[in-house]
Amino acid sequence: MSYELVYQDNIIAPDEYFKSNLYKQLNTKTSCGPVGFLDRFIADSIFGVNVTLACSAHDFMYNKGETQYDKTIADELFHLNLKQLIKHSDNESRVLAFLRHSVAYIYKIGVNIFGHLYFNSNQTYNRRKL
Repeated sequence: MSYELVYQDNIIAPDEYFKSNLYKQLNTKTSCGPVGFLDRFIADSIFGVNVTLACSAHDFMYNKGETQYDKTIADELFHLNLKQLIKHSDNESRVLAFLRHSVAYIYKIGVNIFGHLYFNSNQTYNRRKL
């Protein structure tokens, strides 16, 4: 997939994402985690930092991606975006920042290990699309 990446709202994502229904409906239709049972166990925030924007952009890239390279880019941007959202919200203790970054790393490991089950499947994206 060929796209232009842009920086907006403290994340980096394809310009097409910021024009999509998924982005426009962000506050009402988006959550982190796969469709189904596991969705209940993957938090939309990390110790008070809302990360649904990073999850939503990641879902969008998974839906549009076609190759393993596209998946790798989506996963790396997901982790970068989680770190960016944490960075722009951190005005508290170093311990809390460390914990937030640790959970972000666990999210990264999760998409690296299990993401192939959802990559280019339309499953997650269609649930959140109006």
